[in-house]
Amino acid sequence: FGGLFRLNSPMNFRNAAFIQRAFVDTHPELSQTQKLLITITYRGGFFLFVLIVSLGIVRYGLTHPLWYFPALLIIYLNLFYSLLNALPRYAVPVYPFYALFGVLGLRFLVRRARARLL
Repeated sequence: FGGLFRLNSPMNFRNAAFIQRAFVDTHPELSQTQKLLITITYRGGFFLFVLIVSLGIVRYGLTHPLWYFPALLIIYLNLFYSLLNALPRYAVPVYPFYALFGVLGLRFLVRRARARLL
């Protein structure tokens, strides 16, 4: 679990053979704690978005026949991207589906919160 917040940046796609480390030999004015907080904030927001999209996929994508294909497309591409060294340009067609399921996940959370408050 601790590896999720390492100070590594995404792959450098000019030369995909190595990973360029974020904050290594850069910004010496920032302490290690500040660098870690920046990384946790950025990745924490990303993980929150992924959780909301996952909630949208589980709640709507796998229960309503209209959403089967987009949900299965996202699951399929994510499985293969996790197994292969994928380039992000091939994931671009899936980004609108992330947004759709993110909105559906937020809609579910808002409705649930309103039901609890009322």
